[in-house]
Amino acid sequence: DQPRSRGLGDVYKRQLLNRQNIGTNSLEVLLTFDKKMNVNDDPELRFNPSSINPSLLEYNSSSQWLTDTTCLIYYDLLNSSDEVFNINLLLDSLKDLSGNSPSPNIIENVLNIDTKRPVPITINPLNNPIYDGNTGASLFEVAVIYSESMDVNQIPVLNVIHQIDLSNSISYNAFEGVWQNDTVFIAKFNVYDENIEVDSIDITINFAKDEAGNPQTLTTFENTLQLDTKNPHPIVFNANTYSITNSTNNYSVLIVFNEDMNQAVSPGLVFSDLMANNALMFNPSLSQWYNENTYEKVYDINNVDLSIENV
Repeated sequence: DQPRSRGLGDVYKRQLLNRQNIGTNSLEVLLTFDKKMNVNDDPELRFNPSSINPSLLEYNSSSQWLTDTTCLIYYDLLNSSDEVFNINLLLDSLKDLSGNSPSPNIIENVLNIDTKRPVPITINPLNNPIYDGNTGASLFEVAVIYSESMDVNQIPVLNVIHQIDLSNSISYNAFEGVWQNDTVFIAKFNVYDENIEVDSIDITINFAKDEAGNPQTLTTFENTLQLDTKNPHPIVFNANTYSITNSTNNYSVLIVFNEDMNQAVSPGLVFSDLMANNALMFNPSLSQWYNENTYEKVYDINNVDLSIENV
């Protein structure tokens, strides 16, 4: 007649072991049998899959028989990085006085072990470089993608790192960040226009936890961002003529800027005397960018009776 177990003690209360449980007596199993057992043998268990012992769990010698029908078994959780789920407990090493193993001799799917830290695998800035259009509260975003499902009640902390103090230019707004789903966090930053250019900005990420409660390690993404809130200005401004008459075919201005420009945008000119707009009509087909910082803007001359000076 095989003995039957009647209790699992702390296994039911702690079905998941994570990094916070690493140490002594992490797993506690209290078993009570309906027959007297052989208390001369140490009350050890086996696990399925078998690789768990001894790579993850190590038998603790403080385990003992409390009575001839009840044993309290302890295992230490070792400091490793693993994920093992639906672990079975095997009782076949426990015997009654006649040498019979318990029936059933397996307790299925009672334990999960997750000691693997989550990792931010990539980050995606909303745009790069950060520019004037991002200035304001929470207008600049960085998506952080994690390697596994995360605790969406735990907000990660991001910092921008550079040899120049950027705290007055860009700051993390922890109160506005949101989890888009259980693996993607949208971090938001406040950006202030200090009219500066900074390259090779690092981002550090910390304090997020996965669903099992394992904290991430501090992660640094190097040379991730550029900050450019410095306004461009023309360093050369040459016109084909400085006196428009009836014989002038067109009016063109060659502008050279101090930095690379967006060639999808045509620079606008504003004349001090609005009446000049009656004489000049922008010609987009003749206007063009010659390179990243040189632009020619061309105007046709309208046939109007107009005389103005010092425009």
